[in-house]
Parts: sequence; C-alpha cells; structure tokens
Amino acid sequence: MRQGLYFKTVTWTAVLILMFFYLQLLTGFVSFRGTQASKVTLGLLSSEVAHSFHVNYAPILLTLLFLGHGIFGLQVWVRRRKSIDKKGWWELAINIVGVLLALQLFVLYFM
Repeated sequence: MRQGLYFKTVTWTAVLILMFFYLQLLTGFVSFRGTQASKVTLGLLSSEVAHSFHVNYAPILLTLLFLGHGIFGLQVWVRRRKSIDKKGWWELAINIVGVLLALQLFVLYFM
C-alpha cells in the first residue's frame, strides 16, 4: 500500500516539477524582457510580478518538489529491492534524512 502511495507521489511531483520549472523559465524571461513578454504571456504577467515569483517563490517551491521527489523515489527504490533487508529501518532513515534536509533548506532560505 505504501509503495503505491510513494509511486503516485513520485509521478505527481514529476509533473509539478515540469510545470514549475517551465514557469521558472518563463518568469525569468518576463522579468528581464518586459516589453517582449507581453506578447509571450498575452499580458497576463507583468515584469514586477514575474520577478517577484522568480526570485522569492519559485526557488523554494522547486527545491521542496525536488526534495520530495527524491525522498519518495528512494522509498520506491527501497521497497522494490529484494536484496535490502529491514525495509522499515531504511524507510525511517530516508524520512529522517529528508526532514533534516528540509529543515536545513528552511534555515538557509529564511534566516
């Protein structure tokens, strides 16, 4: 049951990573090419909004998505490996490392 949940999470985070990565590229283009950007975005993104999203929000969202994708991908890998004994301990260790990495990210980003 957990492996199915992990696999669905990996699948959905992959889709979200692609969407947010494209949005990151688009907002980077819009923030530096404001006059040409109105043609590309049909006037939906202004240069100021694009720059704010590109600098403030997109890096933390993408980093959290990458972290979640990697952690749950490792969980799927551990679940599928026949040679790994004590899968519960491996899952616990991967979760602890994931939480520590997320805490480190928040400390570095917000402090």
